[in-house]
Amino acid sequence: MDLFIYCATLSLAFGTRLYMRQIEDRIEVRQLQVQLIQEQLKTLRTQLNPHFLFNALNTIASLVRLKNENEAVVALSSLSVMLRTILENKSNDCVKVKDEIHFIESYLKIQKMRFEDKLAISIDVDEACMSLQIPTMILHPLVENAVHHGAQSASKRNPLQLTVKVIDGMLHVNLRNAFNPVNTHEGHGIGVTNTRERLSRMFNYFHFELRQSDNGIFETHLAIPAGEMDD
Repeated sequence: MDLFIYCATLSLAFGTRLYMRQIEDRIEVRQLQVQLIQEQLKTLRTQLNPHFLFNALNTIASLVRLKNENEAVVALSSLSVMLRTILENKSNDCVKVKDEIHFIESYLKIQKMRFEDKLAISIDVDEACMSLQIPTMILHPLVENAVHHGAQSASKRNPLQLTVKVIDGMLHVNLRNAFNPVNTHEGHGIGVTNTRERLSRMFNYFHFELRQSDNGIFETHLAIPAGEMDD
């Protein structure tokens, strides 16, 4: 009987300890999940303008209220692509040009719904550039500024034109958009400042220029060594 009691007590203690360990493991997993979610949200906040997210969600909500189901699905899909791309590449310094362009296209689909006919988008990327590597999210702040400042222009249309091609061993990115001469473009905000700082850390040589012309068009030109990040 004593042996039976001893074995039963030992089994109970072992079972209790195992159960408590399972509880602790679940708590630890839950804590890790919370930390992961917090880290993901932090990443999203640092990569995407909060105003864009707010406006995108408002746009989707408006489409749903107006029963424009097809456009709402497109907007949700585009936003999903953007969020997934940011989270998947948060530890990557570079991505392929085709993936960066896919991200930009998703962003512009949402903005096109906001600004409707005012935003006229043209994207021309040389096929030879598609597999080349480019710094992650290097184009987004430039395109975001182009959309923002073009929306403030006096013109009824903002002809946003993005071209990417290779010339003499350099990957050239050219961006053209309308602008309002009353509102200065100097500095183009924190996004462009951060872009210049990133480029200076990643390349020994690069060209990054922003200039405005007399015909109401603002131009952004970026050139980095083609293929240098592919190694």
